[in-house]
Amino acid sequence: MNPDLGSLTTACPQHEVTRGARQAVAHPVASGSGRMARFAGPEDVSVSRDRHWGFVDALEDNAVPLEHDTAIRGGSEENDGVVAFESLAGELPDAIFALNELVAFGAYTKIKERGLRIPEGIALKEKLL
Repeated sequence: MNPDLGSLTTACPQHEVTRGARQAVAHPVASGSGRMARFAGPEDVSVSRDRHWGFVDALEDNAVPLEHDTAIRGGSEENDGVVAFESLAGELPDAIFALNELVAFGAYTKIKERGLRIPEGIALKEKLL
């Protein structure tokens, strides 16, 4: 287990992590982002599970169907965001919800390499409490 994620889990009550994830996803969804990808952490880390449920709740609240292929599991470091972005197949999503700031920054570097603008070309969100 990543010690940083473990300390985050103990520092933030579960409902706060879930609520933060829900808020991070709600804005791009409400703004019309149809296809969303989630760069998620390991399933055995509670903060990853909590953010998953916040993601799912935000989609359900906005009547956006949850596609099974939206979650790309990885770690919590910058390179994990690079790897997750590179693994996107076909058309890019309208928005990416990253596990944390490091994963978001890894995705950001790949987005910029493609010449895309944030948020005009693709939205990138993360939420740490």
